[in-house]
Amino acid sequence: MSFELVPLEEAGKRVNGLGREAPNNFPVLDPPKGRFKFNLLDPLGMLKMIVGPEMTNKCLWCCCVIILIAIGCVLVYQFATAGMLKAVGL
Repeated sequence: MSFELVPLEEAGKRVNGLGREAPNNFPVLDPPKGRFKFNLLDPLGMLKMIVGPEMTNKCLWCCCVIILIAIGCVLVYQFATAGMLKAVGL
């Protein structure tokens, strides 16, 4: 935000927005870039904005590896218990 005192003649030449009109005239400013966008429907996009794309990829790979290890443990447990039940005769 800036405040500028100018002579009355110059102020008449450079009229900015009156009332509810847009005051973005002297100088015309671009919209802000790189702001955080909160969106619950796009959690990966939010994660990229918070930690960056490289760290997001690392986190996704770690999650995939953890899920694969968990699935492998469940399968090993299922096959082990099925084999033990077969050995007992149940």
